[in-house]
Amino acid sequence: VTGGPRGDAFALLAQPLDLGAKGTGEARALGAVGGTVSLLTVRALGPEQFVAVVATRTERGHLVLAAVIGADGALRGKLVEVHQSAEPVTWIDAVSAGPDVAVLLASSAGGAATVRASILGATGLSASAAASIAVGARAWAAASTKDGPLLVTMASDGGRDRVRVQPIDPQRKAPSPPTLLAEAARIAPEVEVVSTPDGAIVAWTEGDDGEGRVRLARVVGGKLAGTPRAAGESAGDQALLGLEASRDKILVAWEDGGAVHRATRRVELATLSSDLATPFGRTHMSLGTPDAGAPMLAPLADGFALLGLARACAKEAASCGDAPIGPVYVRASGDLGHVRAVPLTVDRLAGEAPEGAWGLACGERACLAAASGPDELFGVSLDGDVSEVTSPLPAARRTGAPAVRASGVILRGRRLASTSHARLASSWLFATVTEHAEGTPPPPLPPDVDARAEAEKDRLHEKNPKRGSARGAMVRLVSVDDKDRASPPVTLSVRALSTGGVAIAPSAAADEAVVAWVARDDGDPQVFLTRVGPDAKRRGQTMLTSAKGDVSEVALAAVPDGYLVVWVDERDGNGEVYAARVDKVLRKLGPEQRITQAKGNASSLAVRVVGSEAWVAFSDSRGIESGAGDVFMAKLDVAKATKRAEELRLASTAQHARALRFVGTPTGLSILFVDTPAGATGGSWVGRRVPLGANGDPQPAAPLALPDAGDPTSLDVACDAQGCRLAVVRRTSDGLTLAAGALSPDGAVTLHELYPLLAAPGTAHDPMLAGDSIVVADDGAIAGEGRLRRIAVKWR
Repeated sequence: VTGGPRGDAFALLAQPLDLGAKGTGEARALGAVGGTVSLLTVRALGPEQFVAVVATRTERGHLVLAAVIGADGALRGKLVEVHQSAEPVTWIDAVSAGPDVAVLLASSAGGAATVRASILGATGLSASAAASIAVGARAWAAASTKDGPLLVTMASDGGRDRVRVQPIDPQRKAPSPPTLLAEAARIAPEVEVVSTPDGAIVAWTEGDDGEGRVRLARVVGGKLAGTPRAAGESAGDQALLGLEASRDKILVAWEDGGAVHRATRRVELATLSSDLATPFGRTHMSLGTPDAGAPMLAPLADGFALLGLARACAKEAASCGDAPIGPVYVRASGDLGHVRAVPLTVDRLAGEAPEGAWGLACGERACLAAASGPDELFGVSLDGDVSEVTSPLPAARRTGAPAVRASGVILRGRRLASTSHARLASSWLFATVTEHAEGTPPPPLPPDVDARAEAEKDRLHEKNPKRGSARGAMVRLVSVDDKDRASPPVTLSVRALSTGGVAIAPSAAADEAVVAWVARDDGDPQVFLTRVGPDAKRRGQTMLTSAKGDVSEVALAAVPDGYLVVWVDERDGNGEVYAARVDKVLRKLGPEQRITQAKGNASSLAVRVVGSEAWVAFSDSRGIESGAGDVFMAKLDVAKATKRAEELRLASTAQHARALRFVGTPTGLSILFVDTPAGATGGSWVGRRVPLGANGDPQPAAPLALPDAGDPTSLDVACDAQGCRLAVVRRTSDGLTLAAGALSPDGAVTLHELYPLLAAPGTAHDPMLAGDSIVVADDGAIAGEGRLRRIAVKWR
């Protein structure tokens, strides 16, 4: 629409373009459009036929007009009025209906809309009156299939949201009955539909479980074919952004909510077969700014095209942080292997990026888009001779690499400060302690806690604050059995200290476990122990310590007829390692033993029982003025919890050792840790490995050769006769990411990105390998929320 008002009318023009985005001939006039134009769309119905639909507001009300256009831009027939109403028109579209065209529109005075369809003849001379085919719609989309056009709507009714698909029959005046595709407590008002060789694929976002997931359904003959499935797994509240089809493959794009700390906008991408049975590729697209719009998608003969606002970074550049942001065009194969990425440029803008770009459309040999400068509108060919830039799509995950099979939240609530896990005979137990700053208001009580009893404890604490503990951090457990069934969370305490951490160890018979945690008693932090069963429910509890001074960390391990408990205690002025033995019912067997005698604070405890000894590894800042810690190990007598010899320095660190893990590999025992900057800011984060001899003598520490970008913040390793699996949380400038792979006997690592987390960089969210799954603490979409995510992995 151009030319400005002429009296009370605009001129509707059509300009044909060649594959170089250059105009062929003069623009053709399609007719005069009265009033104020609000919507305009053009759709290709075939190589020689297009349709333009325009909505306008006039003195007569709101009008919708349509015109059939030839490949030369000439009008076929006339500009036809298909609808007039008092309600504003909020959406227009057109899809093929055999030889004719189905012109679609939605109108609403506010709130839910009515969707109507008018059949425009192929000659463009006449159209049927727009008939109502759906009412009360909150979202809608349409596509043409081999069985005719389809309308997909999302509507709410009786407190439930529903997605329906409805055929549009050009030969019938009455609408066909719809088919229900999905029903949930919450479905986002956004649906997409694309045509496939044998029907259509519909996409939407539903969230009965509190975290939205993008779902896909296959429609054949206007009916649901098979069970809807997830588009792909990722963290947080997913939101559908786009759907496209290319021959026998589909591309779905979505975004994970809650990642407000990210410096860019990350869009998740996945391709699947058109029958939804086979996943082909999975990657993401990094857009240039957090508020960049969603990328445009278009089909190619051999894959997909994408156009989005990204950094146009030269391939040879050492860093892309200062690269200009502008529209970048990407050609990707059907498995999302990168083919080509180039910036959208306009010669007449002297190398400057255009102010905007839209209308991505692809033919068999080239893609075109529209772009705007300060005073001009351009057609741009995107497949010209332009230097490539670094692709905003990382390489797609290779077949055979670890991949996410499924994911879910097994515990939600407050943000988590520490986690631990233990394997029992037929289940996994996961223990957590939440973040809580002392002196701040306590969080709401979980549903399994006796609110009346806790209120009485609060009253007694207010009368004498030194007795007992104020409400604070919560110690919570969840059990997952071997059939992947998670128990309801069990709360052990709502009066714990976040700084004390949490640890859990199975009994020698693996029929129960003990949880160690810290809470105040008589004003001082003390170590508490709780026996729990495979269902995570409490079986007994005791307070282990009673000394004055702070307790900052706990660890424990099963030993014959009981447990060895290790903790960091400041009763003597600085953080020293202490140990004690308890029996199966948590009775202390002998006095507490001080293990270390050195200036400096210990942290990051790890315990491993080796025959009649218990090896305790820890980070210690002794002799280091900066407060950073090297890796030490002490050998304890299992029976008495006493130290057998002076502790060994296993590794000197460049910065600070944290996330220590004992790992039993097929070739022997090792300690893995992360060498991190003190204070978790700046510097480089490096994973390191210290092999241990049969008697615990260390070999030189060696860095883990972690591939790809990103600093490791924490890791976990699990080994069997076939080898070792590695899970790593890595820090990038854009957030935390979970990766997984293999650790070979010589320390070589293969690693593949699995899952973007919502947590901000600098936080300690340690992964836990549990069978074929990885469980990791993550953040929620709202500040202060925490999630314990269980991610089922297909390892090979």
